Amino acid sequence: MCKVEFHLELPDYLREQTHLKEWHINKTLIHSIPDYIQSFEDMKVLDMSQNKIMRLPAEIGPAKGTLMT
Repeated sequence: MCKVEFHLELPDYLREQTHLKEWHINKTLIHSIPDYIQSFEDMKVLDMSQNKIMRLPAEIGPAKGTLMT
């Protein structure tokens, strides 16, 4: 699990953490999710609550389950 708070963008080190199954990106000022999100094939949870993200990138694919913003 990785928790990121109060950032303007995701830290570069996350690019190599493709084993992560959960991202909790909440209470941030992040405006977009990086394209490398597609490398996280085993991701089960992407919590983007309480942030500035306006849309999901196409790289995520169709949402499965509940989308909460």
